[in-house]
Amino acid sequence: MIKPKKRFFNGIFFAKPISGFRTSFEYNNILFFLAGEIIKAVTGISWEEFVKERIFKPLNMENSYTSITEYSKQSYYASSHEIIGGKVEVIPLRNIDNFGSAGSINSNIIDMAQWLKMQMNNGMYN
Repeated sequence: MIKPKKRFFNGIFFAKPISGFRTSFEYNNILFFLAGEIIKAVTGISWEEFVKERIFKPLNMENSYTSITEYSKQSYYASSHEIIGGKVEVIPLRNIDNFGSAGSINSNIIDMAQWLKMQMNNGMYN
């Protein structure tokens, strides 16, 4: 049986662009996912551990997570909502832990402010 990630990478080679080069803006997370796998191959640690050690810890981001599973274990967290049948309903969190580097960082405003301080200070923090 082919593992999901291997099947995913094999599929990248067969992907076709939906527009001509430089004719429109298109966005997808495939290359962010690939970058996470490259980090693992080069450093020997997962993208999740890499982010925790190299970003969250140095910036004192104590309430930021790379896993929706870990995020949802917190005593409170933000949820998406949608109006369904005239009533506001909570939308369940979508678990994309298998593809974390493609968009699985969950944080709060305090931690995001730490990230912003570093960005506004040319990569320096405190």
